[in-house]
Parts: sequence; C-alpha cells; structure tokens
Amino acid sequence: MALLFWFGGAPCADTAAGRALSTGEPTLALAGAPPPSLARRVYARQSPPLSPQSPPTLKAPPLSLSSQVGRDAEAAETLKRIRTSGEVSAELAEIRSEVQLTSGSSFEAVRELWTSKSLRRAAFLGIGLQLINQLSGINTVMYYSATILRSYAGFERAQAIWIALVCALAQFMGTIVSAFTMDYGRRRTMLRSAGLVIGSLVMLSGSFIGLTMVDDDASTLAAVLRALIVTFFMGYLVGFGAGFSAVPIVVCSEMYPIRVRSIAMSQALLVNWLANYLVSCTFLTVADTITMGGTFAIFAAIAIAGTVWVYFRMPETAGISLEQVERLFDDPYPQNLRTGYIRKRGPDESSRLVRR
Repeated sequence: MALLFWFGGAPCADTAAGRALSTGEPTLALAGAPPPSLARRVYARQSPPLSPQSPPTLKAPPLSLSSQVGRDAEAAETLKRIRTSGEVSAELAEIRSEVQLTSGSSFEAVRELWTSKSLRRAAFLGIGLQLINQLSGINTVMYYSATILRSYAGFERAQAIWIALVCALAQFMGTIVSAFTMDYGRRRTMLRSAGLVIGSLVMLSGSFIGLTMVDDDASTLAAVLRALIVTFFMGYLVGFGAGFSAVPIVVCSEMYPIRVRSIAMSQALLVNWLANYLVSCTFLTVADTITMGGTFAIFAAIAIAGTVWVYFRMPETAGISLEQVERLFDDPYPQNLRTGYIRKRGPDESSRLVRR
C-alpha cells in the first residue's frame, strides 16, 4: 500500500501544471494520488508485526475492553501478551483510573494540557517534533521530486519520473529500518537518522550550487553533479524514513496521559499539516528566488537546529510505562535524557526497569 501511495505521487509531481501542486496534499488527493505523509501514517499504523511496542499504544485494546462491563477478563488476556502475570492486575487498575479521568469535556482537557507545567512541556515537545518533521523539507521533495530533477537538475522528463520512483522506494526502505530500530530507543533512532538527513541536505545544496556554476550542461562535470544529486536525494529519503519520519508520530502517541492524549495529538498533527501546507506553497517560489541550492541549505539549517534541540530536550520514552513517561516532564526536565530504560525479565517471570 505504501509503495502504491508513493509511486502514485511521483508522476503527479511532474504534470505540466506542476505549480498548481503548490496547494499541497489536498491537490494530490484530488488528482488521485494519496498524500505521502498519509502513506507513512497508514504504514506505521497498519503493520503490527513491524510496529514498535509503545506502552500507551499497547494499552489501547485493554483500555477499550476494560471500560465495558463484563469484559475485564478479556482485557486481562490481552495484557498478558505484553506483561508478566504479576503486572496485569496493577496495569488494569491504572487503566481504570485513566478511564475515569477521561470523562471530562474537551475544554477541560485543553485547559489541563496548557496549565499543567509537565503536560505543557510534553505538548511543546510534540509540536516541535512535528515542525522538524515538515520544515526539513520531506514533503516538498516527495511532491516535487520529478520537477526538481527535470527543471533544476536537467534530467529528461521520463528520466526524472523513473528516478523519482526509485527515490520513493528509498524512503520506503528507510521506514522498514526504523520499524526494526525503534524499540532500541526513540531518541537514538531520531539522532542517528539526523546524521544522514543533515549530511544529504548539505551535499544536495552543494551539488545544486555547483551545477548552476557549470557552463556546459553536457560536460562530464555536469553529469557527475547530476549523479551526486540523485545519490544524495536517495540518502536523504533513506535517512528521513529511518527516523525523522516515524519517531515524531510514535513519541507523540505515547508521551501523553490518556486523559489528554486525543487533544494533544490533534494539536500536534494540526501543526504538522499547517507546516506541510506552508512549505509546499512556498517551495518553488523560494527555489526560484534563492536557487535550489539555497533552498536545500535552508532545510539543512532547520534540520541542524532541530537536531540540537532534540538532543537537549527530548527524553527517551522506549520501554517505560505510562506513569513513568509522565514523570519524564517533571522537574528537573528533561529526565531520562540519554540512557533510557529497558525491561529485564527474571527467571521467575518478574521484571524490572533498569538503565540501558
């Protein structure tokens, strides 16, 4: 499904009226090509064997079951798949408590989210991660990859479309990588991904600047620079798929208490779509104004600033319970910054959380 989504978007990005696509994902949807960011989310949500285990997300089935009369036993059976026998009753009690707290209005949830110091910190982190996700340029590359390669790198139309399809496959492979690495640390996955993303953006910027300085488009140097552009295009998409793409969604889904999670996720994803729309609308205009090399330099600068912010402000959420995740945002903040926790299971089926 994800591959079909990606491949459907590439030819659409190279239409004769390519600039009409500056309206972003809604236009792509009208053209019959599902938006790429939706493909990532569908893939992340509908691939259980590859999805990272997130304690709050894993609680969702028993939460819905235990909130219905007479189905506590079924909820307990679900929990036994991911918890030891001694933890099930305590987890069910915690879920019941959270369910009772969700009975308030949406206004009360919004007020709590922005008046509680710890929840406000989590909300800012969620919004910041979504901004990094979009402002580093991913969807402009996916929407306009064929246009970039044809109009700014000098490839023929057919060549640009086929290269764009291969680049889409590169991000798909990066997403597969993130599915296997996520449980070893959200923060670690994000930071490792950042290295490849930043490096590729810097080299893309340099390659485009170099190409504009070459007088003969048929020269060997121009051919080498075009090959470098394709190589770093693929490197950028693999790197983004390996962390920048999935980590913001996964972390946002697990760092909020159940009572405010729907509101917090909604506002974070609203920021994601607004940033997506802003970048999509301005991308070609900015590229024509400051060149494509300058545009990728801006994306690289944003990615660098975002990575530094993540390094100092994003705690590790992998392998810890909902209650422990909430405590990460208490003073002093951020806690659990670099080490994270991992669940160690003993021979008697008991488990404990220890530092990595």
